[in-house]
Amino acid sequence: MKLLLVIALFDAAFFFLFVFFLVRGQKMPLYRQRRKCLVLSMIFLSLFLLCSELLEQLALKSACLPILVWLCMMVFLILNLVSMKKYLASAPQIASALFECGEHNALALQISEGYKTYGKSLPPRGAPKDQWQYMSAFGEFCKIDFAETQKNLRSLQSLVRRNRTYSLFICALGITWVLQVPLFVFSSLYAAKLVG
Repeated sequence: MKLLLVIALFDAAFFFLFVFFLVRGQKMPLYRQRRKCLVLSMIFLSLFLLCSELLEQLALKSACLPILVWLCMMVFLILNLVSMKKYLASAPQIASALFECGEHNALALQISEGYKTYGKSLPPRGAPKDQWQYMSAFGEFCKIDFAETQKNLRSLQSLVRRNRTYSLFICALGITWVLQVPLFVFSSLYAAKLVG
C-alpha cells in the first residue's frame, strides 16, 4: 500500500512538471529555450505514463493504458504527417518571405530549389543527400528568432515548429512504449513476491 502511495505521489509530480514545462515551452520566445522546455516536458510525460502504467498494473491488475499510449502515438503520427504536408506546401511562401527579409537569402534559396525539385511530396526513406538538405533547411528556418514585426515569417515558422512538437510527442510516447517491457517484468516480479 505504501508503494502505491509513493508511486501515486511521483505520478502526480511528473504530471504537474509535464504540464508546467509544456505551457512554459509554448510561451518561450527563443527557439533554444523553447526546445529545452519541450524536451523536459516530454521526459516528464514519459515518466508520468510509466508511473501510471505501474499503478494500473499493481493496483488494478490490468494493462489498458499501453493500448491507449499506442493509439495516442498513432494519432500524433498522423498529425505529424498532416502538419508536414502543410509546411511543405507553404515552402514557396517561406522562401519568398525569407527573400523579402533579406538576411537569410542562402536558406531561402535552398528551400526554393528544394521545392522546385521535390514539391510538397513527403521524403521517402533513405532520401538522397539533396532532399535531406531540403528538409534540414526547414529545421534551420525553425531555429531563427524573428522580430515581433515579422508576423508573416513567425506564422509560417509556427507551422514547422508545430510539426517538431508533434515529433517530440511521438518520441516520448515511443520511449514509453519501449520501457513498458521492463515495467511489465517488474510488476510481475513484485506481484509474484507478494503472492509467494
